[in-house]
Amino acid sequence: MAYYEEQRPGLGLALLAEVERAAEMIRHFPAAWPLHGPAGHRKAVLVGFPFALHYLELPDVLWISAVAHAKREPFYWRDRTC
Repeated sequence: MAYYEEQRPGLGLALLAEVERAAEMIRHFPAAWPLHGPAGHRKAVLVGFPFALHYLELPDVLWISAVAHAKREPFYWRDRTC
């Protein structure tokens, strides 16, 4: 967020709003995005930014495990998750 805010005032807040919008869509329609990777993650690509939300559907919760840059090596973030 800070990087985008430095590039253009308000852009960091726009990124936050897009992440929140995507998270809300995931909450309402968790199976709408395709499975991505061997662990059963799903990937929702953000609109207007090169990021995706990677999440798991667990029995009692939707777990967003990463907000990952879409142009980096796939699953570069995997070792950072809990």
